[in-house]
Amino acid sequence: MSDYDHTHDGPSGRWRRSGVIKISKEDTCYGPECPHPRRRAIQGGRIMTITALTPITATIGSYSSIITTVRGGTGPYSYYINTGSLPPGLSINLSTANISGTLTVPSIGTYYFTILVIDSTGRKAVSNQVTFIVSATLWDLATWNVSNWS
Repeated sequence: MSDYDHTHDGPSGRWRRSGVIKISKEDTCYGPECPHPRRRAIQGGRIMTITALTPITATIGSYSSIITTVRGGTGPYSYYINTGSLPPGLSINLSTANISGTLTVPSIGTYYFTILVIDSTGRKAVSNQVTFIVSATLWDLATWNVSNWS
């Protein structure tokens, strides 16, 4: 398969590239099976990518942040957790990708997930894997233990 469609330029007798990029099925890459660190969706010669900040560290309490950057595609975008899970107490806003909520002591640990973005034309891309680490101070642990003694 050639990289470009070639067309004859008529009376000049020259061949020129039309600029229409041919994309084979093997060139399309999105989802967890994609081997590239930055996952891409290539459709019709347009590329959409999503990159997420990682690792993320947070402590017990309120959390709110947008951790993704999308390039390409056509807005508005929709965002979903693709693989893995957010720490308990957090959720993702489907239209802004803002991750927010309240982290509690049972949330302590390390979580792994990827984010799927879908643009208004149905184009999809999946982020790199995010590592989200939730920790607590001794004070958080002490006050949680006291409040949960019954």
